[in-house]
Amino acid sequence: QEYERGTISAEVDERAMHEIYFPAFSAAVQEAGCWAVMCAYNRINGTYCAENNYLLNETLKSRWGFKGLVMSDWGAVHSTLPTVNGGLDLEMPTGEFVNRNLITAVKNGQVKEEVINDKIRRMLRAMFSLGFFDKQSPADPQIIQSEEHKTITRKLAESGIVLLKNDINLLPIDSGKIKSIAVIGPNAAICRFGGGGSSQ
Repeated sequence: QEYERGTISAEVDERAMHEIYFPAFSAAVQEAGCWAVMCAYNRINGTYCAENNYLLNETLKSRWGFKGLVMSDWGAVHSTLPTVNGGLDLEMPTGEFVNRNLITAVKNGQVKEEVINDKIRRMLRAMFSLGFFDKQSPADPQIIQSEEHKTITRKLAESGIVLLKNDINLLPIDSGKIKSIAVIGPNAAICRFGGGGSSQ
């Protein structure tokens, strides 16, 4: 719960950010061409991810050229102006902060109209690119359940499976030879096979 409230701040120096954490995200944007990025609950160097101008505007959108939309994790938004100006495009699930006083903020000059236009363009660009406005949407169950898609899904699942090597024939475990097995760590006491939220 403490983590979800966003009280955690991951303190990451510039070198670690660029050498360790950014490469996978950069590849997802620049090589894989993803259309949506979800920001986390926590803070990075004191700033919530949902309102982190350095991460969202400067790095993701400007330097990496990301054209898709940035959405929040469920309930990860804590402000209106810092969030809207910080680069978040879509607050999930209700828009409690991003929708609040937004028209007034634009009229008062606290949020530029171009910032709102950019957010709308990003959402529409992703929706059009994914076929949401086509006659036959990719979300059509007949398309998803087609034999072609089932074959692709199976191949992807098979290629992601990691098998244990059994070089010394330890498996299956012979209870007659093994007297005890140590299970170390928090999962020794409580089985945790998923995190919070959707995985429950």
